[in-house]
This record gives sequence, C-alpha cells and structure tokens, in this order.
Amino acid sequence: MSDQLYSTLARMPARQLRLMAGGVLAIALMATWALALRAPWQALRAAQTRLAAAAPVIATVPTPVPVPAANASDRAAARPAGPTTVLALIGALDASARRNGVAVTATAPLPIRVVAGLSEVPLDVQASGTYAALQAWLADIGREVPTAAVGRIDLLPGSAPDRRAARVHVALYLAAVQP
Repeated sequence: MSDQLYSTLARMPARQLRLMAGGVLAIALMATWALALRAPWQALRAAQTRLAAAAPVIATVPTPVPVPAANASDRAAARPAGPTTVLALIGALDASARRNGVAVTATAPLPIRVVAGLSEVPLDVQASGTYAALQAWLADIGREVPTAAVGRIDLLPGSAPDRRAARVHVALYLAAVQP
C-alpha cells in the first residue's frame, strides 16, 4: 500500500474507518456466498427435490397375486419372485415396516457380490419400534420378500423405554448375471 493511502486512512475519523471496514467485509462475504456456497447449496436442493419426487414410486411396489397350486412343487413355482432391484427392496421393506408400526430411519446399500452362483445385494437398514413391532416386521420380511434373507440384527435401546432401535442387515438374492 502506498504512503498516501496510509495517511488518508489515518486522517479519517474512527467511525468512517469502521464503516468502510464493515462494507469491505460485507462485500467479501457476499462474494464468498455467491462463489463458494450458493452453487453447492442449489445442487443439494435439486438432488433433494429429485429424491422427493421419486419417493412415491419407491413406496408403491406392486404385490404379486399368489396363484393357487395343486401340489408342493407347483406351490414353490407359483411363489412370488419378490423385488429384483435395490429400490424395490427398499420400497418393500418400508411398506412392510409401515404396516407393522416400525419406523425405518436409514438404508445403506452395500457392494454387490456373487455367492454360490447368486448375486447378493446387501442392504443395511436402521429402524425403530417396539420389540413386538420389530419382531412382526422381521417375520413379514420373510413372507413378503421370499428372495431376501435377514443376516444380522443388532438391537439397541430406543428413544423411549418401550422402544428399541435396530440395525438389520438384509440381503436380496438374485440369479447371477453371466458375462
């Protein structure tokens, strides 16, 4: 900075100097907002809007109608196949949880791997509810999604004395895709 600028600033009253410093700070904050924070915030809001628009589609997973069969092998063949994608599995788990009074708070898909000739599509689910509701929900998963298996259940204390939080590892098994 030049000596002339220093002398001009030194001659200014303290009040004007503080007002100028405040104005420079306000301009710097507005520039930071416009350049660094606004674009990521708008991208986040757009992603949340897309997810909210997809929620009704996920929640309305069609339930297959069972076909009456004559013998045991025909009943096994007539058994509904269940969901075939991660989103369909999440939708089926959420619908089942709502029917049983359980609140699903988070789901996290894990990497897909091939096990015994089948593609294992694992999913970690966090839920909360009463012990009886959680038990009914887990039993309902076995009935509603015959191609899914519950691998691990961790029960934790819940927000209220009668509620429990649960971390459930669910895996969907599909025919492996051959290269």
